[in-house]
Amino acid sequence: AQLADLWSKIVADDDIPWGYSPDCCYSRAHRMCAIAKGMGLDAKKVCVKPKPPEKSVHPLGADGKPLQYLGRTVVWRYHVAVIVEVDIGGGRTEQRVLDPALCPQGPVTLDEWLAKMGGRAKLTAKVYDPDVYYPGLEDPDGSDTEETLEKHRAQYQADLIDYINRNPGILDLPKPMVNPARGVLCSVDAMSQRRGGAF
Repeated sequence: AQLADLWSKIVADDDIPWGYSPDCCYSRAHRMCAIAKGMGLDAKKVCVKPKPPEKSVHPLGADGKPLQYLGRTVVWRYHVAVIVEVDIGGGRTEQRVLDPALCPQGPVTLDEWLAKMGGRAKLTAKVYDPDVYYPGLEDPDGSDTEETLEKHRAQYQADLIDYINRNPGILDLPKPMVNPARGVLCSVDAMSQRRGGAF
């Protein structure tokens, strides 16, 4: 029940730009850990990097094909999410990864999460302390996290506007749909939500 409650709180956080898949994983993970801590739950972060000779992480979308961001294939140098221990009965625990940006269906096992990026053969995974914002950096007051989330929310909205204006047929709207200089953003988000964010 606690895991389900944590997931619900995380995905309901409108300040987190889940759709901005090119970047923002470390800030999303930091915010998720803060939410977990506020619920009295022990959450950590898990970071994956490519295992040599691999040079990058190649995530897969829900269709099993390379993850796309507004028509572009997403490639990462690394990826960070949140990991928790859950009671599976019989005195046993098992790890679950929370990563709505990559696995929007809900918490998944560590192996399921790794499989979305090529599996253990291509990746190394390291679990680390939730207070570490970024390797070698901490963000005790949350200011860096908030600044980065705000920057990436703005970038995501700008990218959506640009993509829709270049592909007006995707929403059956005349071009241009919006004028970025006027800051007309809410209509884009609302339509994206109605279509399940499927751009």
